[in-house]
Amino acid sequence: MNNNKGGRLLILFVLLYVAVLLLLSHFNKLPDAAVSAVVVILIGLGAVGTLVGLFHSFCCFMEAFICKHNEIRVRNEEIDFTEDDIPKNGDGSYKYYEECAEPGYFNKQLLKDIGSAIGNSWKNIIETVKYTWSCKFDSYGFWRLIDCLKALLTIVCVLTFGAAISGVLSLAILMLFLILILIYKLFAAVCMGVEILDFKLKHVSYRCDKCKEEYSLPVYICPVCGVPHMKLRPTKFGIFHRRCLCGTVLPCTAVTKTADKQKRSDLTARCPYCGRSDRAKMSRPLGVALIGGVAAGKTTFKTAFLYKFINEDAIRYGLKTSFPDKDTEFLFEEAEKSFKGIRPIPATKPGQEYDVSSFNFFISNNKFDVDRYVHLYDMPGEVFETINSKERLKHFSFSEGVVFIIDPYSMKSVIDYSDELGDMSIGKMNIDSLMQVFLETLDGLQGMRREGGKYTLPVAVAINKVDTIHLKELLGEPAIKKLRKTDPSFYANKYDAMDLLCRAFLISNGKSNAVTLLDQNFKYVHFFSCSSMGYMPKGALARFEPENVVAAVQWILTRSDYQLSAIWKDEGIGDISETKKKQIKERIGDYDKYIAGDFKI
Repeated sequence: MNNNKGGRLLILFVLLYVAVLLLLSHFNKLPDAAVSAVVVILIGLGAVGTLVGLFHSFCCFMEAFICKHNEIRVRNEEIDFTEDDIPKNGDGSYKYYEECAEPGYFNKQLLKDIGSAIGNSWKNIIETVKYTWSCKFDSYGFWRLIDCLKALLTIVCVLTFGAAISGVLSLAILMLFLILILIYKLFAAVCMGVEILDFKLKHVSYRCDKCKEEYSLPVYICPVCGVPHMKLRPTKFGIFHRRCLCGTVLPCTAVTKTADKQKRSDLTARCPYCGRSDRAKMSRPLGVALIGGVAAGKTTFKTAFLYKFINEDAIRYGLKTSFPDKDTEFLFEEAEKSFKGIRPIPATKPGQEYDVSSFNFFISNNKFDVDRYVHLYDMPGEVFETINSKERLKHFSFSEGVVFIIDPYSMKSVIDYSDELGDMSIGKMNIDSLMQVFLETLDGLQGMRREGGKYTLPVAVAINKVDTIHLKELLGEPAIKKLRKTDPSFYANKYDAMDLLCRAFLISNGKSNAVTLLDQNFKYVHFFSCSSMGYMPKGALARFEPENVVAAVQWILTRSDYQLSAIWKDEGIGDISETKKKQIKERIGDYDKYIAGDFKI
């Protein structure tokens, strides 16, 4: 506005404007030409004033937002951070990121920056007014008068046209960014919902190996500063990425990556309940609980299953298995040694903190939408037989099913007529008591699903230690083949015939109450007979020769996972319908007629 030519032009318009006002005050009527001239002069003055106001308002706005942009860039690039800056709890542990971090830029800081920029633009307008008025002292004499008039006109233009335009621009910018913030929040909610829905459809969740708790997402640890992030998902802290306290960018979804190609699953993770390192990665958990009394043979059953499945079935059906860490791999190698007769099987012992132990491994296949993480839960029989068992069994509420390992020699009627048991340990827990304790436990658990008054938790009853010739003729493969020949159409399915034999065996040995309790309280019940070792132990170590150890676990896992069942197929291991159950009960006499006979215990 210091240009003399432009200033003089403005003064000319001002003088003309004053002349027009004087003419209007002394003459009531003017020729049309004079009126037109006055209108033109007024329009010209208004145009000049508007341009002056627009120019200054635009410059003030641009200067304010450019300065704010530079401030934001410096703020993002220059993070002065040390370990001492990390907020900590009283015990010295790091606070969770969500407890001490500021919300993401679009959720809080954006509005602050917009407000600051608008406020600075108005400050710039005031500074322009002050500067314009100060310029009137730069000239002398007549031109000083002219500069004063010019400054007054500029100030009037800036404060009228400029202020009005600044107000409109400020409101428009604020409304625009409020709309953007709303869109951002809606998009964040959609992204969060999509991931949660995707996890739900794929049955993705996490289960801790130590405390056995289940959770939707572990706590992720920043690889630079170690700050724990409790909910590393699209939230108010960021949609696809979030900036940690130290400035490190972390991915917020299962599919997004950082600039260095790091995914969320690559971060160190911990269980939110016990703090143990999470090893599950993104997978679908499949849990099977092994329950039984002391010396029922759970550990032997587990050893035989692991060897048969990982070294035989998985290879046969094209399933790839892997272990979550070196420790688990070592445990499997030790189990292989026991299976091959190189070392004895150690007895399961109660732990000091958690009595439920678990063995875990991954199953993958290119037809799976996500890897499967199998958990085999094993609780020592000593703990199950104590009053503490009800507290421990809460961990089984999220299992895909339960396998009851029953030692037939725990029944007096069986062991009284059994010879040459060798060095085999005999279970002593009563089967009826086992069932009763389990039912009482389930009644006290929340979230256990029921249909028609029955629990939907699948229960497989595995009569173990069918090792002697005597029991093989009553429950093993010879008995199954013999029964199927009597009526090939009714006993077309091998496992239906096995179910009848096991039910009849238990009933004939005074355990009809246990069978009735299972059928009355569980919708899905299947009986199996198996031999984990395949022979009676006689002191010397020998290789296992198991029979039917995979079937019970396979039934539980495949009935809950249709993708796994489409690959891991066997001779029709499926649910026994209510109609089939009634037919089996009606044909229970076939056991005495064709199997037991004179060979009955």
